[in-house]
Amino acid sequence: DGYTIKTVKITYSISNTGILTHNGSNITSGTEVTVNAASISFGVGNTGTVTNGQVRVTAIEVVYQAN
Repeated sequence: DGYTIKTVKITYSISNTGILTHNGSNITSGTEVTVNAASISFGVGNTGTVTNGQVRVTAIEVVYQAN
């Protein structure tokens, strides 16, 4: 309470052509995503024709800013 998420950086490894997504865009491992909200959601997509893309999250870094 009283804080807003400023950035999120997720580091991950790929299995079965998996990719992390945010708002329909692919997010490369270790890329900082700029946010100005109370929450953020990521998903898992595919970079190829395989239907079971997977990612293994190895680190999450969240930077908050006081309101």
